[in-house]
Amino acid sequence: MILRKLFFFAVLVQCTATIAWAQETHFRVLGIQGQVLMEQRSELSPGSVGAITHAILVRSLAQGYVQQYQGSDSGVLSINGLGSALEVLSDTQMNAYGWCYRIDGKLPGIYANQYQLTGEETQIEWFYGYAHLEEKDWTSMCVPADHKPVQE
Repeated sequence: MILRKLFFFAVLVQCTATIAWAQETHFRVLGIQGQVLMEQRSELSPGSVGAITHAILVRSLAQGYVQQYQGSDSGVLSINGLGSALEVLSDTQMNAYGWCYRIDGKLPGIYANQYQLTGEETQIEWFYGYAHLEEKDWTSMCVPADHKPVQE
């Protein structure tokens, strides 16, 4: 009898954990000037933002929602031709372009593969942005891009 109760309790705990992770989140990808490149509702699962992003974008590529994607659990390298780029503004200034992410409107400040999902997230948003270097100091990070970088 005790064994049967323990088994029932274990099943109940497992079902409760599964229900907690069944929450859907709003996942979207924004390009230059906030252009929506992809948007969908997705169920969260335990793991990192990088892992779920990679899985969603690989699936979206196969389904034709994005035309091109390069990346891994570590982060996004390129979506629809927007990837890492350097834009030299002067002898002392440049912008470094790439992909940034926000969780529920906030920049976590860590790599996507380091951010572990809790199941409470309602929005994961990737956007094409840049960091600005002036003299030898990075003065801004993850500023949404308003134009395609000009490279020489």
